[in-house]
Amino acid sequence: MSESKAPARPPQVTMAGWMTVGASIFMLVNVFTYVSQLRTIDNREAVADTLSRDPLKGMGIDLEQALSMLHGAALVAGACAAATAILGWFALQRNRQARVALSVLVLPLFFSGLIASPFLSSMIAVSVILLWARPARDWFNGITPEPPARRTTPVATPTPPAPDEPRSFEGFGDTPDGQAGQVATAARRPATTSTGPVTDRPTEVLQACVVTWVMSALVVLGMGTVAVGLLVMPDVLTEIYESDSRFAESEISVDQLKVASVILAVMFSLWAIGAMVLAGFAYRGQNWARIVLIISASVAGLMSLALVISSPLLLVVAATCAATVLLLCRRRTVEWFKPADRP
Repeated sequence: MSESKAPARPPQVTMAGWMTVGASIFMLVNVFTYVSQLRTIDNREAVADTLSRDPLKGMGIDLEQALSMLHGAALVAGACAAATAILGWFALQRNRQARVALSVLVLPLFFSGLIASPFLSSMIAVSVILLWARPARDWFNGITPEPPARRTTPVATPTPPAPDEPRSFEGFGDTPDGQAGQVATAARRPATTSTGPVTDRPTEVLQACVVTWVMSALVVLGMGTVAVGLLVMPDVLTEIYESDSRFAESEISVDQLKVASVILAVMFSLWAIGAMVLAGFAYRGQNWARIVLIISASVAGLMSLALVISSPLLLVVAATCAATVLLLCRRRTVEWFKPADRP
């Protein structure tokens, strides 16, 4: 590694910094909107309905206390979003203290931001994680990675014959133009070998792509089964609707529940198919696909953790998403995706 006074900012840092700034600004707007509508009649009824269900039922939290806690969490999210928007700008200027402060604020921002906007809070968390990847760490430390050596074919340089070596001339030797001397010199010259970086696809890339393909295929299969089951066997949804009083209390009809379930199944299926396509491009060495796949897996993992209370099986999804992100952020993986590493 070699020190550099002004190393070029990696594209990952530029993308992560501007994502942090933009998502924080939108989060701040959403927080103001959420606070302004927090005590409306519809929202109060929704909060009261949530308090009447498990696991909050019987905890002794009344409506005003719940509204006060939601208001406080929204204010925390807004304050953190305002701070991360400013710190994200300073991080783009290679301020290491700003990156550390972002890492501290991202935890309260993520959990409190789940109230106002889970998607934006997850996006900010993913952006801060990208600021700690290997290229970002080197840039913040003022280190410019040396360009990897390219594998080259050695070129033999002619050497003059030794003084005591008989020269061959056309008409006086077995070979014309001194070829015999060159053959003899090449025979005595030690063999030259070339060494360079391993240009084969790293095992981590294959593992990340296989994990993505398998898990995405399972998601598509599961969502497709749910959608077909809802359309072919509507009585099953009716039984689920009648067995849970929360649906009737929320004033949602069976048809509305069916439409919402089918739409969600289609959306998650399209997301999974997109992840499979991205894994295909990443397998072929496209760095942009690797970055987008990291963002997709990070958002999916964070959403799974946020919803794990409703279904413990989502822990498996979160674990596979985390494994995909870690594999795609390994040093060998990042170096392989650099264009100079592959002929």
